[in-house]
Amino acid sequence: MNKIENQIKPLRHFGGTRVYKTYSEFNEASIKLDIANLGADGKNLKISCSPFDEEGNRISQTDIHKENNDEKGFLFRIWNGGVYLLEIHHFGKLVEYEFCESIHEAWVPEIEAIDLSEESQTKGFTIFKRLLDKTEKINGFPITDERHEVFYKPEFRSLLLRTLNSSKYLSIK
Repeated sequence: MNKIENQIKPLRHFGGTRVYKTYSEFNEASIKLDIANLGADGKNLKISCSPFDEEGNRISQTDIHKENNDEKGFLFRIWNGGVYLLEIHHFGKLVEYEFCESIHEAWVPEIEAIDLSEESQTKGFTIFKRLLDKTEKINGFPITDERHEVFYKPEFRSLLLRTLNSSKYLSIK
């Protein structure tokens, strides 16, 4: 692969963010999700997909629940040798708010909490796998390619490799 090909911006780009508290840990849902049982020593890592057009402009999608909305974030926790999916962030909701006596707008995710049951984990991992399969077809290369930000950050590369090789992920058809 030559240097120019490495500089092509993916149409569906995956980035990563370290998160210190999940949304659920800030509200009462954490009791229902039983997140406390995962311990405070785990790592919360969010992998997000951002869609771009051929010119490199970010695509804003407003119907956040359509299957073709690729702008999603997946919050994982690595704990005790396992990988758990805790939240799916569906982006595309424009919200107005007041700050310093002025109206502002921001894109705010709608957060879907994923509990620790096998059924919920399978559902969440299925959504993640479908997005990876779809974006690989769109981009022409996998999420493990160095053109994705997540693969050149060691912490996220480790999460990806654990996730892609996990029994939860591999069991999805």
